[in-house]
Amino acid sequence: MTELLESSILTKVISAIDRTCFLRDVRITATSRFEEDLDMDSIELMEVLLHLEEVFGTVIRPEAIAGFFGVQDVVRHLSGRFFADAEVADGDVLALPFAA
Repeated sequence: MTELLESSILTKVISAIDRTCFLRDVRITATSRFEEDLDMDSIELMEVLLHLEEVFGTVIRPEAIAGFFGVQDVVRHLSGRFFADAEVADGDVLALPFAA
């Protein structure tokens, strides 16, 4: 179930980067680093995080942001935040606290 949640969050994080940064000819993956691979600056990262706060209906605290160096860092933070809030219903159905 954690893999399903992380996959869904990864898709949303990549989409947020793609929508806010307009990166051309760059493949965004879970291992992409913001500065080194995506050539993002701190303002672009904040725009992405603000978008993700809207998508997930949460606030990402500044102390967490300081540890975000790549896509996987954001995915881990969000999945850790939401996995505790996720509810399992009807055996295998994962009810996420955000729109799929």
